[in-house]
Amino acid sequence: MSLKSSKHIAEVLDELEDSLTDEEHFDDNDVAINDVVDVPHDVRGTFEILTSSGAVNTSKPNPSKKRRETLPKRKSKMHPNYNDVPINEEQKCVAQLVENYGGTNVLQCFLLFFDDTVINLIIDNSNKYATYCNRHNFSLGKSNLLKFIGIMILTGYHSLPKIENYWSKDEDKEIILVRKTMSKNKFKNIKQNLHLSDNKNLDLTDKFAKLRPFFNILNEKFSQFGIFSHNLSIDEEMVPYFGRHSCKMFIKGKPVRFGFKLWCLTSENGYLYKFLPYGGASTKRVDGLPLGSEVV
Repeated sequence: MSLKSSKHIAEVLDELEDSLTDEEHFDDNDVAINDVVDVPHDVRGTFEILTSSGAVNTSKPNPSKKRRETLPKRKSKMHPNYNDVPINEEQKCVAQLVENYGGTNVLQCFLLFFDDTVINLIIDNSNKYATYCNRHNFSLGKSNLLKFIGIMILTGYHSLPKIENYWSKDEDKEIILVRKTMSKNKFKNIKQNLHLSDNKNLDLTDKFAKLRPFFNILNEKFSQFGIFSHNLSIDEEMVPYFGRHSCKMFIKGKPVRFGFKLWCLTSENGYLYKFLPYGGASTKRVDGLPLGSEVV
């Protein structure tokens, strides 16, 4: 590069340096507040405008801040109130039952559960069984069946050594009510032919097949007049029995050690909603469920 060229470049650089300055080319007094025309639009950051009334700080709007201000405020998270107490409909149902059956006597209450459906079941199956056994002279009617059941209930709380003693004329064993109600031979004849199911239509896998129709009807009656309370109990109950049967249980330490075990669903005051007889470990079970879960 020649010396002349170097001098020319130096002169150009000096002129550019002299032309660069930080001074603005407009007067601050000429700036208007409402009509900011002469303010340069390429100014970065913030700037300050001075007026006669004081200083006004103006800055470029922050887009993120503006978006946050326009969004609606979030509502505070509501925490629901949980209540594990069920709705009490029990008192209403009790009042309805009292209104419908409040004036009934003991016999009428018994017939609500032991109605014509249960009586016809026993009469039909008993007459069929007598026919199967060639006892064609036997015929059971509703009146004789109710008398028989009444005597059986009496023997439950007035016990004597033998069934024949209830027709005895001895002073220490005589029960005139039983002797006037039914003869001893008639009572034995009904007891011999009494049946609760049809022997020709039995489920051989069910140990309680001869009693199953009677159990099903009773469970329907109990549930019909029962009111499910807030507190329920599922537990076992023993029915005393000292005869021979494959379902007879022995439970050590119980008040009733020998008898049939029933799983019962009851209320807190002892009302029976449903019962399920237990036939031992060989009873048909639901696969994969333990005994307690299956009962529940």
